[in-house]
Amino acid sequence: MSAKVIKWTKRGKIFVPSGNGFFKTHATRPIPYRLNSEVLRIFFSSRDDDDRMLPTFFDVDIRNPSNILNVSRGPLVNLGDPGTFDDSGVTLGSIIECKGNIYIYYTGWKRRRIVSFELSIGLLCWDKNANFFRRVFSGPILAKTRIIRS
Repeated sequence: MSAKVIKWTKRGKIFVPSGNGFFKTHATRPIPYRLNSEVLRIFFSSRDDDDRMLPTFFDVDIRNPSNILNVSRGPLVNLGDPGTFDDSGVTLGSIIECKGNIYIYYTGWKRRRIVSFELSIGLLCWDKNANFFRRVFSGPILAKTRIIRS
């Protein structure tokens, strides 16, 4: 089996968040996802006025990425309920397709007193046709564990 090598051509910045609402700063952890033969969706997280990460996206023409086709008008999911592992931020991680479903692993951010944040891994399910995201579980699928010392 051989893999096709794609030659990368640096083209510079193609998108800058508006600086308003949940688009205040940053475009962190870009994840490309091919919607179809013509459109590439770029998922990323941006920070809001309270420095909380919220996931969003923009779509580009696959042949000309500087041609922005669509920009999300809001976060894909809101922060978790107060006290949950993702009540201070959501950063997308990996997208997988399994048995007709599209799942997105994400990092949930929780503010703490002693350390700045505690991070855990959550799971979203994406209904691509309805462009709707839902949490598969209200809690994390992987969180901190006890350390066993010998």
